[in-house]
Amino acid sequence: MSEAPAWLRGIPQRVAELDPAYFRDFPPPDATRHSAVLMLFGPDPDGGEDVLLTQRGTNLRSHAGQVSFPGGRVDPQDAGAVGAALREAEEEVGLDRAGVEVIDT
Repeated sequence: MSEAPAWLRGIPQRVAELDPAYFRDFPPPDATRHSAVLMLFGPDPDGGEDVLLTQRGTNLRSHAGQVSFPGGRVDPQDAGAVGAALREAEEEVGLDRAGVEVIDT
């Protein structure tokens, strides 16, 4: 695979510099359940960059109709959070895992 663009390679460092409170101040009600999402970036047909987003079903009990990254619960058979995020994206949008280069977790 090709090397990730410079703007994308810098994201893990910027996230690492954030105060952990930023991520824990508003935990979900069932915070003991582990889940994962996939932030998938790639080229768009016009030569720019694109990101994959999904829209949750309007009949769901929570977060109905919201735009989100593909993802969900980490199941015991998943290879950790990365495996769960890739599996969920494959289930939700038909993502081919072979075309994904994981740059950070």
